[in-house]
Amino acid sequence: MAVVLVIDDDQEIAEMLRLLLTASGFETYIALEGQEGLRKAAETPPDVVLLDIMMPDLNGWQVFEQLQRQFSVPIIFVSAYDNRANLERARRMGATDFIRKPFRPEELMACIHMALERRRLDPIH
Repeated sequence: MAVVLVIDDDQEIAEMLRLLLTASGFETYIALEGQEGLRKAAETPPDVVLLDIMMPDLNGWQVFEQLQRQFSVPIIFVSAYDNRANLERARRMGATDFIRKPFRPEELMACIHMALERRRLDPIH
C-alpha cells in the first residue's frame, strides 16, 4: 500500500483528500503545517507528497526544498495559487506536478498514479 502525505493548512481540504485517498487504497497522513509535514515525513517516509503553497509556518516552497534534501519522493503541488509564476517556479524546482484547486478527484488520482508509476520505473529508487 502506497503512503501519501498531505500537507495543507485547510483542514476541510485535507480531510476530503484523506477520505478520497483512503477510499482509493492509499495509507494517508495529514499535516496542517509545514513543520508538522516534515516531522510526519521523517516518521513515515511517504511514496508521494501533496503539498499546498500557502501555510502559516513554512510555506510550500520551503517545505519542498527540505523534503527534496531528505527524500527522493514525488511532490505534487495542490494549490489555488495557480498563476503562471507559481507554475513555472514549481517546474524549475523539480515538482512532479501542479494541480490547481479546485480539482477533479479523477485528475488528482491520475496524477498520483502516474507519479507512483514513474517512481517504480526509475532505477534509482
